[in-house]
Amino acid sequence: MTTNERQCEHCNGHYLPKRKDQRYCKPECSKAGRKARDREAYQANPEKKKAQALASYRADRDGRRTAMAKRYVDNRTEVLADRKELREQFGHRMNARRRELHASDPLRNRERWSRGYALLLGVPVLNFSIDQLRQRLSMFGFKCWMCGGPFEHMDHTKPLSKGGPHSLSNIRPSCAHCNLSKHDTWPLESRRSAL
Repeated sequence: MTTNERQCEHCNGHYLPKRKDQRYCKPECSKAGRKARDREAYQANPEKKKAQALASYRADRDGRRTAMAKRYVDNRTEVLADRKELREQFGHRMNARRRELHASDPLRNRERWSRGYALLLGVPVLNFSIDQLRQRLSMFGFKCWMCGGPFEHMDHTKPLSKGGPHSLSNIRPSCAHCNLSKHDTWPLESRRSAL
């Protein structure tokens, strides 16, 4: 080992540093070392690390979404290949978790799907809690607002596809038959005249 050579902290290989603070011989070692340090810090204080991660996520949620959308547009085939690989690796666990979440609270799942669809369409999305949604649906007695049948779907009175917002004031309970026959009719007078 020459005087300028250093020993990599991850693989113990020798290298010539390009910077004074360089600790690893190559990017793969640097990534592995960073993961190891993060793992140790998490094991030392998991609650603190969870709180930091959540605060970081919430602080830049929109920036991350924008970056993810830009990455998808720029590298569509690569992103789809990554997703396919993840599905092949962890698909069974992801599907089990999805079924478990849906079974535990189907209303939350429906609302999440509607929110995602509204974001995709670019219509206004107003935040509300699941408890507020339950309260809104209970105003109708958890019955279809058109025929009084059993509550099966969440209906957007002004359809999302026609620019209706995803907000409590636009959501009502409906049965499958009424919601599917209403489809994306707007305004409602045209549907009534068709009946």
